[in-house]
Amino acid sequence: MSHTSEHIAAGEGPHQHTADAGHGAATHTDADWTGFRADDYNAGRAVVVLVLSIFCMGVGIYSIVAYTVINWN
Repeated sequence: MSHTSEHIAAGEGPHQHTADAGHGAATHTDADWTGFRADDYNAGRAVVVLVLSIFCMGVGIYSIVAYTVINWN
């Protein structure tokens, strides 16, 4: 087995594989895809909640500043 530096010295990329490497296409079951979709959905919900909370904090801070400026003596 040769090292990555030998592949690079030979002008090959470090991740080039030959035809006899024995690597097949990755296969996923329906349960895997269902898990991926559930993870994506949960991540999307987390992003929406974070964005909405940041927006609401901004509106709150802006409202405090506006109230203070309007009532400035």
